[in-house]
Amino acid sequence: MRVTSPLADMQITVGAVHRDGSVLVLQSGAGSSLDTTICIGAREALRIVGRILGSTAGLSFVLGLPLLALRRDAGTSAGAGGSASVGGAASAGTDINKPW
Repeated sequence: MRVTSPLADMQITVGAVHRDGSVLVLQSGAGSSLDTTICIGAREALRIVGRILGSTAGLSFVLGLPLLALRRDAGTSAGAGGSASVGGAASAGTDINKPW
């Protein structure tokens, strides 16, 4: 997934998922721009799922995931990992967030 903000433009892959009580913990994978841990509480997760499934765009995306994955496998997806910037174009390959 691509995370874009005024502070950074990062490519993050999910490497590990585990649960710590009522918190879902996502840890970045090897291909990520920055080592990242994302902690999502149960109420926030419920809000996220509600926002996605409660919107036409989110629901059609979720229902179309098998087709989208097949299209990605056929090489018709934009950018690495199938992510694209908000404007629809794939981001350039320069990564200023991991200079080392």
